[in-house]
Amino acid sequence: MKKKVVLENIQTEKSSLIFLKNNTYSFYLLENLNKIEISKKVSQKYSVKIKKINVLNLKKSKKRGSRFKSYSFKKVYLTLENGFSFPNNEVVL
Repeated sequence: MKKKVVLENIQTEKSSLIFLKNNTYSFYLLENLNKIEISKKVSQKYSVKIKKINVLNLKKSKKRGSRFKSYSFKKVYLTLENGFSFPNNEVVL
């Protein structure tokens, strides 16, 4: 069984404006993949052409005395070429 790589799609006002303006999808990523690996996985699975990828590393929060674990993850902005889109506007790797 493959483990899920994408944590969730980002559904905020800012991400929806970026999507409408630039055809850019945003999502959180769990694995330590670089831009090239993300591009290969997405283009193979969905057969889309990728124009640009931006990756932000978000570190886990350091709270003292907390019982809950917080994980570090990546925020990915994926811009597709004109005419390409994901089914249901969701990315699952």
